[in-house]
Amino acid sequence: MKAKLFGAMAFAAMAATSQGGTPNTTAAGAVSYEVGQGWVTHGIDESSQNRWFAFKEVGTRSYCVEAALGTATYLPLDPNLTLYSDSSGTTVYLTNTDGASEPPQNKGSRVCYISPTAFGSTFVRLIKVNVPIVASSGDSGFVRLRVVETTQVAETYFVQYSNGTLYADSQYNVYNQTNTSITARLYLVGFGLTPTFTVPAQGVKSGGSLASYINGGSNQIFRGLVYLMGDGPPGALFGWVAPNSGTYYFSPK
Repeated sequence: MKAKLFGAMAFAAMAATSQGGTPNTTAAGAVSYEVGQGWVTHGIDESSQNRWFAFKEVGTRSYCVEAALGTATYLPLDPNLTLYSDSSGTTVYLTNTDGASEPPQNKGSRVCYISPTAFGSTFVRLIKVNVPIVASSGDSGFVRLRVVETTQVAETYFVQYSNGTLYADSQYNVYNQTNTSITARLYLVGFGLTPTFTVPAQGVKSGGSLASYINGGSNQIFRGLVYLMGDGPPGALFGWVAPNSGTYYFSPK
């Protein structure tokens, strides 16, 4: 009872100081979230079990959306997470409760994905965080949300001669340090996307012939960025691209 009372008092204080204006309890009232701004916290109670957010994603890049209970929140409360493919909150894209991927979650949710929209395009993704509360229970508390872009980037260099032979063609190794397989792909900026590939749990995916994504012209030279995208949690993937001239490691974008 003390925990519930404390939670109710804290909720009232936050509501008074940081939730003025139209509450984001409907899709139409979704509040804007900027990717990478960190955790944001909103109050929840029986009348406000849903909190809606919207963020702008860039096509083919990868993201993780996470929800968790806030400080001093009654433990039996358990948030779930839904992402939508429309602006009205009717077409479900992905959903999750109690994310099982690493790091494992106790009372949280996580959705990680590669944006399905065209590279370079932007799309406003709608999110709902729902925390079911038993009617007349008096339960209240806080829910947190964050969006992390998990795209990584490396620089590489290679040449394709006009006769089709390759010099310093880039190979790649992508490692997965979690216990769940991850779908990934690469993008050579200005040239194109590789097909998706699977990086096995606690394993590695190796490949090459990235120069095949340079088409047309003679003596084509590529020196630029390669993006690595995957549907795993932040920090799950790491690796490198390696032309004959050196090794270039992926790092967070």
